[in-house]
Amino acid sequence: MKFRQFDLRIHDIQKITTLIIETAPWLFYLIFGKKKAHRRIQRLVQIGNNFFGKEHIYLAINNDDIYGLSLFYRGSDIDFWNEFKQILKALDLTGFLRLIFLNKIFLRNLLTQNIGKSDLYFSNLVAESNHRGKGVGTFLFEKVIERAKQLNCRTIILDVETKNTIGINLYKRYGFAITKHRSSKLFKVETYQMIKQLR
Repeated sequence: MKFRQFDLRIHDIQKITTLIIETAPWLFYLIFGKKKAHRRIQRLVQIGNNFFGKEHIYLAINNDDIYGLSLFYRGSDIDFWNEFKQILKALDLTGFLRLIFLNKIFLRNLLTQNIGKSDLYFSNLVAESNHRGKGVGTFLFEKVIERAKQLNCRTIILDVETKNTIGINLYKRYGFAITKHRSSKLFKVETYQMIKQLR
């Protein structure tokens, strides 16, 4: 298996978007609307310079087949005003207002919002359904840690649903510690913030 950065000219954008949605379908449908989620996330991937931008997606590839996806970025990669402009381009006014509203009442209570310039935020990890249970997730996870070290990141931060025991156990095996417990009573969702110190 090889670890490659996503390339719009080579890789299937439809498959990439589907994989991103598979990481938390309930969340993406809530944020972007069930009928529009695929199109809106695809647009964010294509335009880049946002938290779902093409520059943040790395793939597990075997014989030109996509086995899995990881999405991560450093705090220094995200500029609030630039990201704001890119999200406005990808969403209509209704979608944008929905995102702002959900962030205010829900997302900021479940997901890490502030990432230091030298921190790496590990946003999404998924193995393609035909390749689950074959070490794809572990391969991607190890590569992301390796990349964070190459980038001289101070910490790696991730958020995980408390019911994802497989993920939590994997992260703990690699030295991640639970640092925060968050919940939304309205949506009956709980998450842990987990951090790995690199330096």
